[in-house]
Amino acid sequence: MKMTMTMSTLLGTAAVCFTAAIAGDVFTGENMDEPFTIHGRLSFYNGTPSARIWIVGSTRMLGVLPDEDLDALGLPPRISRLLGDESGIFAKQIYADFHVQPMAPDKKGHMRPVKMLGAKNIVVTQGDKVILNEKTKKQKKSLQAVPQ
Repeated sequence: MKMTMTMSTLLGTAAVCFTAAIAGDVFTGENMDEPFTIHGRLSFYNGTPSARIWIVGSTRMLGVLPDEDLDALGLPPRISRLLGDESGIFAKQIYADFHVQPMAPDKKGHMRPVKMLGAKNIVVTQGDKVILNEKTKKQKKSLQAVPQ
């Protein structure tokens, strides 16, 4: 009994340490003032800005600011097309490697405002379903092009 208790405590401590070590290695662009790329999930919320990117593996949130060169939400045309009309934006999430430009210095504990410059490796989800996987699409095309 004592051995089991000690082993479970040891495993629990190791899991916490391992998780903390992994979370510390996630690139969040905190020290960057020039454009950078992060892997994140674009979702929409009530409030300003409504388009926000959660950096996967962290607690960081980037707020996508509206831009006169882009659509009203500050999204490149390609991303807007994937979302469809504005009535469905709250139901969809986009996972991708987002290329962003910081619009203000980073402040610990605050959402950082950014301009979205682009995205690649896009996966669109709605609820529990993947409705578009750009990586899979590319792989299918390249397999079809291989002579047999």
